[in-house]
Amino acid sequence: MAYTSGDTILDDHYNGFVSDINTVIGTASGNYGWGQSTLSTVSAGSTITATQWNTLLNQLEAAGSHTATSGVSFSTISTGDSITALSDISTDITNITTNRGNLHAHGSDITGSKNHTGSWSTTLTFTSTITFASDANAHEFFNAGGLIGVNFSTANTSGSKNTGWANLCSAVGTVWLTSAGPSGPATSVTLAGTSYQGTDKKGGSGSVTTESNIGFHDLTGSNQETFKQFDATYLYTSNYIKINYKYASNIVTITVTCQDDANTSGNPGATQDETVTADINLTTTVRQPSTTYISNSWGTPTVAVSSSAS
Repeated sequence: MAYTSGDTILDDHYNGFVSDINTVIGTASGNYGWGQSTLSTVSAGSTITATQWNTLLNQLEAAGSHTATSGVSFSTISTGDSITALSDISTDITNITTNRGNLHAHGSDITGSKNHTGSWSTTLTFTSTITFASDANAHEFFNAGGLIGVNFSTANTSGSKNTGWANLCSAVGTVWLTSAGPSGPATSVTLAGTSYQGTDKKGGSGSVTTESNIGFHDLTGSNQETFKQFDATYLYTSNYIKINYKYASNIVTITVTCQDDANTSGNPGATQDETVTADINLTTTVRQPSTTYISNSWGTPTVAVSSSAS
């Protein structure tokens, strides 16, 4: 029997609602699950209590608030009241399921950084490892609206080639990895009012050669290049920054390559391969979901950043 206004509420209806809500908020499985405490079903023929019904509605409201889904609001049922069918509950569950990758607000940041101060002439590589306590924790983090970003800052940038690298580092802005993508909850998610695709550059400037919709759920144990941007500075347009991602078990690995292929001193016809002496700092930011409406189930991931140059 369908659940409609005026019908008697059956245990099958209640248990169906519980199952659908638990799929969104419960144990992580693929692009579902925030790792929250789940609702209990009732046995056949049982009377649904005011406490059980209120708990279900409160959990649904919390999910609506967490995902910034409008209109998910119900009145509290008191002991002794008749529980009537709520005509919009099925729609609300459908909406939070559709919006499960969205987030009303960000939580706190966890950061790690590496400042490379040595000179180099060809390749500077930064490697960031973000380690979760378990695979489930990693999925819960992204499913609940977490994201991971990398961005640069520079210092001691006198000289034409150093200036070029400072320009490129600034132009890259912050590149974020999110849950969105072909295997995610949606091809784009809205986090704290901003829309993101799988891998998404925010801020910065210039044209991007590669900016992929590959997100966390599309990662494998092998590197995938999802971002690449070339320098727009005159004489240094062959230099670029690219970002590769991979995921295995409980670790997200981000490999950022700064490639210097401009073999020139900045003078017409020159063939000297200048070294880069600018200080280049890479910061990795793990931006956690807000815990206003849900609890932290993903723990405290750690961030480590290293560099090497040639």
